[in-house]
Amino acid sequence: MSSASDGSGQVQKKEDLEQSARAALLDGRMVLPAMTTLFAFQLSVSFTDAFTKTLPAGMRAMHLVAVALVAIAMVIVIAPAAYQRLAEKEIVTKWFVRFTSHMVMAAMVPLMLAVALDLHLVAWQVTGGSSLGAVLGAVLVVSAASLWFVFPLVRRRKVPAPAS
Repeated sequence: MSSASDGSGQVQKKEDLEQSARAALLDGRMVLPAMTTLFAFQLSVSFTDAFTKTLPAGMRAMHLVAVALVAIAMVIVIAPAAYQRLAEKEIVTKWFVRFTSHMVMAAMVPLMLAVALDLHLVAWQVTGGSSLGAVLGAVLVVSAASLWFVFPLVRRRKVPAPAS
């Protein structure tokens, strides 16, 4: 069975490394359709009469920030595939697996913020300008941050390392 090095002297079975890389890339492929769908809805709503005529400039600017955040999230989540095709086309490294995993998680930050901003905007529009939107947006950020970052990091500390 062949092995591969990540450049730091650590050796891992090539098959395990390739499987890890496929799993990491699949994580990105799983969230990308949701991001692109959200992005399409965000763009389409920006050109409706209700958006341009009933929302104040500040709310339209908030929506623009949310659109930009989703675009940034998509760029981040696509980055590992572009990197692999250009820099490591014939090989798989442990560094690439870590990079891919980190990029998928990094993309969740602007996505979380974008959804919270748009939730705030929708609640503001539905309720006629109440502060409920800010509360809902904050609850979403706390919930997503807890489930996507805090819980996994706390759990990681409690899971024993695999035996070598």
